[in-house]
Amino acid sequence: MPDAQISTFLEGSAVSRGSADAPSLSSGRIGSLDVFWPLIEPVLARLSPRRLCEIGVERGAFAARLLAWSRQHGCSYIGIDPSVDPMLLAQLNKPGDGKNMVRDERLLVARSLDVLPSLEGCDVYFLDGDHNYFTVRNELELIVHNSTNAGGEPASPLVFVHDVTWPWGRRDMYYQPDAIPAEARHPYSERLGVCLESDDLIDGGLRGPDPYCIALHAGGPRNGVLTAVEDFLSEHAAQGWESIVIPAAYGLAILYQPGNPSHDALQQLRSATGVMQDFLGGCEANYLARDGAHCKTIQACDELHRAYQALHAHSEDLNTHSEKLAGDYQRLLDHCNALEEEYQKLATAYRAATHPQVSTMPAKNSR
Repeated sequence: MPDAQISTFLEGSAVSRGSADAPSLSSGRIGSLDVFWPLIEPVLARLSPRRLCEIGVERGAFAARLLAWSRQHGCSYIGIDPSVDPMLLAQLNKPGDGKNMVRDERLLVARSLDVLPSLEGCDVYFLDGDHNYFTVRNELELIVHNSTNAGGEPASPLVFVHDVTWPWGRRDMYYQPDAIPAEARHPYSERLGVCLESDDLIDGGLRGPDPYCIALHAGGPRNGVLTAVEDFLSEHAAQGWESIVIPAAYGLAILYQPGNPSHDALQQLRSATGVMQDFLGGCEANYLARDGAHCKTIQACDELHRAYQALHAHSEDLNTHSEKLAGDYQRLLDHCNALEEEYQKLATAYRAATHPQVSTMPAKNSR
């Protein structure tokens, strides 16, 4: 892609102006959509959306970014997450506001699939919630349904989908496995983690800090976020849906239609991504390799920890046995001392019986 096109794509954005709002990749967690802001912000600037919807608010790093942008540009924000960080909820949900938050901003503590059917259509969606085929595929279908049935002019929503590469691109994970129908849910583990070098889950494999379940097997039909995106695009090919996949920071897919107002900017981003594809893939491979090394380190630490626990348990057993022996010794010593006292009593009585002594003198005659 020529340099002129790249500068055109970023022109007028916070990134090109060197604004303090433009983050470096190191400014956010690698697992957050926030690291993609230098790419997302120029697209939003071209689109001028009226309403944003974020699914998967988590701790609110990206929500804070979207809220700041939407307030600056007169755009509404809707956040959806069944398990919002309590501190974030306390900050955003202010008493007395009819819509939970100031302006047209809402934070809905609910599952996306329960909310989307009745939610008004939005111009932009960010999907970063439950990373499994069933959830993502149905989120996309509901988004299309809402845009098709929206009043007024037909909408052409823009959809950003995170985690389309390893590990969740081809493997389901479930925050609430019971919320997924049994026929749409793969066998899973609550304890094992993923490892770059194997499709099998392992002890000490990579896991996030939050509790969730991971499908035992990767690949195959109806498994993973990228598979859901691909199946959606295949089924809706007649509507002209296109996609850009950025293979970095666990992967970002951008879904759009030719009629989207930001189509030109997206085509420029597509060209830039095509040029950078191998480079980005190499960077992601290096990062994931570091994650793989991290997995091995975790495994080694876990093995050392288990060995330590075994030694600690053995030490505790030895201490218990030592305390028992000390108690037995004390009881034997007390018994020995008692026998010694009894022996001294018997010895004294024996001497008194065998060696009697005169204890009184004869009395003097008195006249």
